[in-house]
Amino acid sequence: MAAKVFVSIRHEVNGVFALHWAVFNSPDAPAAAGVCADAAELGLILAQNSINDAQLIGVIPAAQVLSTQVDIPARQARHVLQALPFAIEEQVTQDIDSLHLVLGPKTTNTSYSVLAVPHSLMNTYADLAAQTGLALSGIFVDAQLLPAQVDSDAIKLAIFIENDWFTLVRSSGSFFQSRTANLPFLFDTLFLPESDAQNKENDTSGLGAIKIACFVKDDQKARNELLLAQLAQEPGVDLSLRPCDSGVFMLACNGWFSRPKSALNLCQGSYRSLVVQKSPLKRWYALAAVIMAGLLLQVSVNIGQGLYYKKLAQSEQQRALATYKTIFPNSRNVTVGNLGSVIKGKLLEFQSQGGKVAFLDLLGQTAEQYRKQPGATTILFRNLQFSEQRGELVIDLNTDTFEQLDMFKNALAAAGLGVKISSAVKE
Repeated sequence: MAAKVFVSIRHEVNGVFALHWAVFNSPDAPAAAGVCADAAELGLILAQNSINDAQLIGVIPAAQVLSTQVDIPARQARHVLQALPFAIEEQVTQDIDSLHLVLGPKTTNTSYSVLAVPHSLMNTYADLAAQTGLALSGIFVDAQLLPAQVDSDAIKLAIFIENDWFTLVRSSGSFFQSRTANLPFLFDTLFLPESDAQNKENDTSGLGAIKIACFVKDDQKARNELLLAQLAQEPGVDLSLRPCDSGVFMLACNGWFSRPKSALNLCQGSYRSLVVQKSPLKRWYALAAVIMAGLLLQVSVNIGQGLYYKKLAQSEQQRALATYKTIFPNSRNVTVGNLGSVIKGKLLEFQSQGGKVAFLDLLGQTAEQYRKQPGATTILFRNLQFSEQRGELVIDLNTDTFEQLDMFKNALAAAGLGVKISSAVKE
């Protein structure tokens, strides 16, 4: 698995923003994690650990994202997207043009879940990818990556408390994040009435208690003891504490591996181009490039050889034509293209005259043995004479060495011909 680098700009205890990061080489546990000031420092950390071929995953705190629902009666997706800015405009205080709207799944026939993220925040995470040189895989909201169940019990409503902040997540995927001081008031005004109404419709026991799972790190239980007691005493609440040894950021990182389709990737619309699509075949690209270069080189060599041999053949064809015209100076309309058929016609005519077969047989066997000789191109024929009366073919030729001449003689003798060297000079 390629390394995954998770980054999140989050509040510290003193209220200052800091860059939280974690590197995962496997889904089990982070290989390294920490907090740094900015992207430049993160880039230095990654370079020191030789992490240069990894995927960057942005994790935005839920407090910086608006999660809501809108009612749009349109059916076609393009009509829904066109109506979305107008449907959500009254729910936000910011200029609608400054927000990146992400359309989620349907909750009812005409109702959709929607996430609204400031463009400036999306650009900040995009800049993180550019400054670190890592390929951006996606940007997600931490709340949608938090655990969906504990053991085998599905979580309908979960609260994650960390320092002075809480994150409240419903099973539908909607979420809310704020300071822990606001949590008791939120129970009374927003979440409990709706949850209680839904619970009463589905409750057959008559108890009507709303089961809520609360995740608090062991080292923060004492700090939030009063808040937890207050929540447990809320009427109609069945609050259970769940063991938790990680903060919201690390839980979200782990959730990215276990819930890959549960969270909306915010890189949609104009931000879709930021996501680098990684092919599983990428590791073979280098090998494919080498093979392709080799094939191109081989094809180039073959083309070069083909052009060379074509040029050589054309040269030999011109030499053959010149030799033919020397022997038959009165021949007309003979070209390189029809030279072969003309010579074949001459030979057939020669054979049809009778009494000349011996010459053609001797010439044919001589040519056959010549073709089989090593270094045959260095054997040059100067003159041919044939005595029909004696049935003798006399060949005047040049070879590079006497040994080559002797080999040619022996080859002709092995073919059943009577052969002798009348004279031979070194020159």
